[in-house]
Amino acid sequence: RWADHELRLASAGNGHNQVMTYDATQLNRLKVDTLIASAATVPLDQSGQNLGLLCVTRRSPGPFGKSHRQLLAWSGETLAHTLQRVRS
Repeated sequence: RWADHELRLASAGNGHNQVMTYDATQLNRLKVDTLIASAATVPLDQSGQNLGLLCVTRRSPGPFGKSHRQLLAWSGETLAHTLQRVRS
């Protein structure tokens, strides 16, 4: 079940160039109706190249605040930069 949820979130977050957050209503639309109460996806882009997608989930239903979204964006940028360095 968990793997199915991750695939649905990855599919929803793919193609976005910014942090995307999902509340319970949005998760239900994706058929993510158990285990996860809120989620966020973060694109891992470096020099115009998509390296992947970071997916963060939590059991608490509260929204991701501005500081959370900023931390997620920073984490995505840092992880993408690190992945690019490791690959080269």
